[in-house]
Amino acid sequence: MNTEKDFYQILGVSRDAPLLAIKAKYRELSARYHPDSSGGSADVDRFDDVVKAYKTLSNPKKRKAYDDEIRGGVVSNLRVTATKVVKKYFEEQLRG
Repeated sequence: MNTEKDFYQILGVSRDAPLLAIKAKYRELSARYHPDSSGGSADVDRFDDVVKAYKTLSNPKKRKAYDDEIRGGVVSNLRVTATKVVKKYFEEQLRG
């Protein structure tokens, strides 16, 4: 699963958005950025992102896996940060 890009942000929907809201934003954005109606390569890249986001968020199993992966990454980052803070605290206590 690709969690480098925030699919919710790409579609402009909240994390608890219902499927109907996701579909509506997909239709709006795909029409705007579709390669046949836009000229720039940035729009083509944006269209690809919109399609990937929709394919993931419109499928309940893929959406759950994506959400779980995002939460796992956040928890992992928090754990690493907490470990660094505690380590630094004890290093300072031992020095001082």
